[in-house]
Amino acid sequence: LLGARFVAEVNAMRAKANLPTLTEVPAQSATASSLAPHFFASSFGQGDPLDADEAALAMLAGWDVNIETVSSGFGSTWLSGTRDLSIFMEFLLDSPYQRHALTDPRATHIAVGPVEDASSLAAIFATYVPLKSFDRKEAEIAIITRLNTMRVERKLPLAQWTLWPEDEGAVIARNLASRRWNARDASQHALEATAVVAKGQVVGYVQLVDDLDHFQFPPEVLMRPNINVFLAVGTYRGESWAQTRYVVCFVLARQGDIETASR
Repeated sequence: LLGARFVAEVNAMRAKANLPTLTEVPAQSATASSLAPHFFASSFGQGDPLDADEAALAMLAGWDVNIETVSSGFGSTWLSGTRDLSIFMEFLLDSPYQRHALTDPRATHIAVGPVEDASSLAAIFATYVPLKSFDRKEAEIAIITRLNTMRVERKLPLAQWTLWPEDEGAVIARNLASRRWNARDASQHALEATAVVAKGQVVGYVQLVDDLDHFQFPPEVLMRPNINVFLAVGTYRGESWAQTRYVVCFVLARQGDIETASR
């Protein structure tokens, strides 16, 4: 079957690149197989023009993957006149977007929907990046370490990582995970907790990201000299969201304005 051959070919390619093997998700592949004919009909102008977009979005959402995901990638190709899977893979990898989906080192799962044809190869697919289990405090240390590495590269003083008198980060993480708070609520709590111990003005930022290791810091965090940074990290998935996001709350205050312990 084309689906199984395709997954094997993808994993052989990833093995050569020292990337983790992808596990096929049968339920999502079944969904993909039902969507593929509508996707290609729409793409070739033979069906509802919106079907292709809706099928791609459904694959990216991965409702049948049954793991908590933070990111996904989608691709499709219809290759006429050959049944050579190596040529099919060359066409897929020639597209930067599809190549990223197939070679994402964070991806662990894949779903594929083939269209069987006697003289062609055709399929839609999606890969999925799971939410990693992580230690909140270790994540905070890693973020501050990366932040200060970047500040040193910019010839700026180290940002002082400051602790709230109580573990407000745990409060924020708990309320995000339970959906009692959204990201804006978390940011507001971080601001209010910081205002209690800061004599001067405080500035807050909140980011929803799919990767704790490579997200972009708020520009001010990388530009202002002599800052204290308060930090909280959690995860949040809105009621109708297909994917979870890491939530990173920054609050900045001037050094010398703080009345609590710093690291």
